[in-house]
Amino acid sequence: MKLLKEQFYDILRLLINQIGIAIFSFLLYSAVSMISEDSKDLRVQINLYVSIFATLFLFVLLYTVTWEYGAKDRIRVDGGRLQYDRLKGFKMAGFAYSPIVFLVALALIFGILFIGTDVNGFGTAQTVLALIAAFFVFPYTGIVAFILSSFEITGAYYSLVQEGLYLVLILLSIGVIQFAYTMGYKEKKLFSSSAGNKTKKQ
Repeated sequence: MKLLKEQFYDILRLLINQIGIAIFSFLLYSAVSMISEDSKDLRVQINLYVSIFATLFLFVLLYTVTWEYGAKDRIRVDGGRLQYDRLKGFKMAGFAYSPIVFLVALALIFGILFIGTDVNGFGTAQTVLALIAAFFVFPYTGIVAFILSSFEITGAYYSLVQEGLYLVLILLSIGVIQFAYTMGYKEKKLFSSSAGNKTKKQ
């Protein structure tokens, strides 16, 4: 909880980046649906490309932002003002993504309960939670839809696999944040970033 209080703005920024790219992805998907509305297969394929672009864009954005956090912490650690925490990236990402993980995981649990018990209430709860979670995971939607259509997954298991794939991609985003924090702390770059250069001058 100390980390959440000290770096609330930085953690919130990670979540805002996810939401921002989600909105951007939604606009792209909307444009695609108008272009390819007569062909479902074409729409799925174009949505895949849009999703890959949006997801990579999100990863680059998360990397750039978190690299800066790591670089700033290196200065504070070297100055004796902070104790190094090699898992800080994971912790920050955990706080930032906890609402999304909670929604998707809960939808997955209700889906499993619905299949196991056939109680309509569980199915309704799964649908509602999945709809809310869908807003946050728009960047991944095209990738997930392509995988589901490729393996021809239908019926009650469709939502379970869908939510499982969303969880995997969210965990991948969290992994990107941890990797970026470590790279920033070590002052190693994958991308040339003006933010990193400014940090070094401080």
